[in-house]
Amino acid sequence: MLQFKYQIINLCDCDYRTFLQTDTPEEVILAILGNFGKDKPQIAVKNVLEKLDSLNTKGLKREKSIKQLEILSKLRNLQQEIINQIKDMAFTYDLHSDIRFRQGVNLGINQGEEKKAVAAIKNMLTSNFPLEQIASIVDVSYDFVKKIADSLKK
Repeated sequence: MLQFKYQIINLCDCDYRTFLQTDTPEEVILAILGNFGKDKPQIAVKNVLEKLDSLNTKGLKREKSIKQLEILSKLRNLQQEIINQIKDMAFTYDLHSDIRFRQGVNLGINQGEEKKAVAAIKNMLTSNFPLEQIASIVDVSYDFVKKIADSLKK
């Protein structure tokens, strides 16, 4: 028989500077969702980034905070402003360690390799190479070569 009451607060009603008074990065990044008042978005973004920088967080925690800020900034259409200002500051983000970046790169490499293989197979098919030999040369399955050969016949 527990009862709970809580008050819902709209972050857009809170002054963004309130969030800048804390020393917790997770709270500071919420400032991007606050009310900027008379401050221009560029000034508010700069203040948030400067506060994050002053917290002297290092390594993954710093990268995580910047990434979270960038994600939240999408809700206010400020992502490009965040990106522009990060370029001008000493913030760095190791993109190559980002799992989504690596997935995209691997997908691109796999697609690029497949396109090259298909082109090579088509060239060998037009030169009347045997299917088994093409599969061996390109290092793909016989079925893959046969599928491409069949598509060329259509």
